[in-house]
Amino acid sequence: MSFTVQNALSMPVLAEGKVIAGEQGLNRVITSVSIMDHPDTSWIKRGDLLLTTGYVFKDDLDAQTRLVRQLAKRGCAGLAIKLKRFISAVPDEMIQEANRYRLPLIEIPFEAALSDLLVTFTHEIVNREDEGDYGKSDLSIFKDLIDGKASLAEQDFKKLSNLGFNSSYPYRILLLTEQPMSGEEISSIGPEEILHIAAAKKDNFRIWAVDHKGIALILQGDGNLHVRERRAEIKEFANGLRMDLSKEYPYLEFSIGVSKEKKDLTGMETGFKEASRAILLGSKVHSHERTTIHEFHNLEAYQLISQVSRDKLRDYVESTIRPVLEYDRETGGELLKTLDVFFSARGKIEDTAKALYVHRNTVKFRLARIEELLAIDLKEQDQWFHLQLSIRAAKLL
Repeated sequence: MSFTVQNALSMPVLAEGKVIAGEQGLNRVITSVSIMDHPDTSWIKRGDLLLTTGYVFKDDLDAQTRLVRQLAKRGCAGLAIKLKRFISAVPDEMIQEANRYRLPLIEIPFEAALSDLLVTFTHEIVNREDEGDYGKSDLSIFKDLIDGKASLAEQDFKKLSNLGFNSSYPYRILLLTEQPMSGEEISSIGPEEILHIAAAKKDNFRIWAVDHKGIALILQGDGNLHVRERRAEIKEFANGLRMDLSKEYPYLEFSIGVSKEKKDLTGMETGFKEASRAILLGSKVHSHERTTIHEFHNLEAYQLISQVSRDKLRDYVESTIRPVLEYDRETGGELLKTLDVFFSARGKIEDTAKALYVHRNTVKFRLARIEELLAIDLKEQDQWFHLQLSIRAAKLL
């Protein structure tokens, strides 16, 4: 059971504490508590709640704002400052920076002893771990399965059962990766934080998270539902999770790869590879779009095409759609995109126009131009396969 900043504020020892900034981050998970008496932040761990008298930055405005920024980027849970000893009030600049990064900034009354807060919160963290993390050490079984190292002996099935995993139900692997928007080094988000944010979205299935080349999520839904329903549920979950993470960590960009559904434990290794590959392929295929949820189910054809040498792919693209590519490069046009959407819309002009947000006559004009450049008739659907294959190859190139 996670211990959040909101939980800490509800405890009697911090009853007089006041949140003055970063209210959006009150659901941050506290994994440890420290008293800060030195300006160096290199020792700070993700999930730390820092308690301080403010002595380390009392006369330096730049240090005050820089500290908030550094704490946020290192994944700190929050900063609690005891007033009236070295500083009388928290500067507006610190408040603004804390709001920008959604880092909870808390005023501690002068009467409160930092040592009491340290002991009380640490005790609460330990108690919650003891209550809520039964079988936590057995999560290593998921890493072994993902790496193909599990023996699948009786003891492995027992570990999974203790964790609530039903070996007869289908599941999918989601891989979540992140990167800072600014290019600066930022502490990675841990599995516990992901699970806490995902808690409100997993009513229809069980979820486990392990730190493995990103955060690997194992999602298992109701085995009685149709596969299409399970896939729709997981896609909805992935979209919601990405949106919530983006709100909580606005300085990070997130991508989620989704594997195909797996029906037995031997598929977990393949599932992780599919989720990982989905992110790699999706980032190329959707490089000009804002797509961040990549389903291997929709990218499997690209996986097959990617196994062909780049020279052969380039030759094929050149032989089929080169005039369209040249036209788009020279005019800044969108003929190739229009053709791609046209195929996705199963050749329906109206649906193509709606998807592109243009008039149907614009679509007709573009398609006529494509037919002229390629010397083809799009009414002859036997041409479609070659064109679609060329478009996919062009995206990978």
